[in-house]
Amino acid sequence: MKKIFIFLLILFVSSCKIERIPTPVTNLSVHLKLGNPTNANTEPDNYLLVKPQYTLSYSKTKAHANWVSWELTKSYLGIADC
Repeated sequence: MKKIFIFLLILFVSSCKIERIPTPVTNLSVHLKLGNPTNANTEPDNYLLVKPQYTLSYSKTKAHANWVSWELTKSYLGIADC
């Protein structure tokens, strides 16, 4: 009886699936101060790419960005000749 119980316990534990829940990464970039719209992480169709200039979520299947965030200030515009 004890051997059967141990066997069933091992079978049950080995069949359990551990699901990894992504942690929010909103503190990585100024571009994520208002949040991560699609909870992007390392999934192929919701891959989070954080750069100093911008942050984006990329879809490998669609081959384009899901969303892009950047900061545009007066200092980026430079001097205009009139």
